[in-house]
Amino acid sequence: MLYLVTYGTDDGKLYFLRRSALLWGVQVENLGLGKKEWAGYQDKLWGVREWIQGRSFEPEDRIMFVDAYDVLLNGGEEDIWRGYQAYQCPDLLVAAEKNSYPFADMADDYPEVDTEYRYLNSGGFIGTPAAILKMINWIEDDDVVREICRTATDQGYVVRYYLEEGREKDGVQLDSRCLVFNCMWGVRWDKEVQFENGRMVNTVTLSKPPVLHFNGDTYWTKDHSNVMLTMLEKMEVRGSGKLVGVEQPE
Repeated sequence: MLYLVTYGTDDGKLYFLRRSALLWGVQVENLGLGKKEWAGYQDKLWGVREWIQGRSFEPEDRIMFVDAYDVLLNGGEEDIWRGYQAYQCPDLLVAAEKNSYPFADMADDYPEVDTEYRYLNSGGFIGTPAAILKMINWIEDDDVVREICRTATDQGYVVRYYLEEGREKDGVQLDSRCLVFNCMWGVRWDKEVQFENGRMVNTVTLSKPPVLHFNGDTYWTKDHSNVMLTMLEKMEVRGSGKLVGVEQPE
């Protein structure tokens, strides 16, 4: 079974994620629902940990986490499984992006890949419950985790885990081919985005990633509208072709 979870303390801001999930027939569970307040980026990690520890799983079960407010689904459960299986079902597959954030000085520490998507993005990952817990519990001192997340967000924590231990010791892989996750920072809508029967195609990697993550507020258009709405409408009418009528900020 595939469990899709997210974490957002304001469920109303999950509009795009929930609407696209409904379109593609995917159930999303918000682990932040009912939480009183946002205490910091560690909440996402610890929310996932608490949820995993409160359940029992079958060996074939996988958990996929995505960020809450800036994500669109671009496919269904079968598409997610297909992309994940293309990597031979690693214990943990994490999204990749074009920017070495938040540690630009660590860019050269990443392995070379055949695409621009070389760097880890913590806004999406899929794997076994055990592998996800291992990542979250990599540093046992909660105060240390909280400080890393305060200065470098949860992404800083996961980047450090991947570069210092996860890649070589635990076999963590990055989705550099955008077969599951497409992080949209640095993506040119006019050159790298096209639609085929309602699904966005990355024309560079030639993939149809079932998760689109507009990291770094990359959903804003030049006239301050939200491109996620335009893409949703394209999905709902099963449209094809390039995005029309939206301009990307310089």
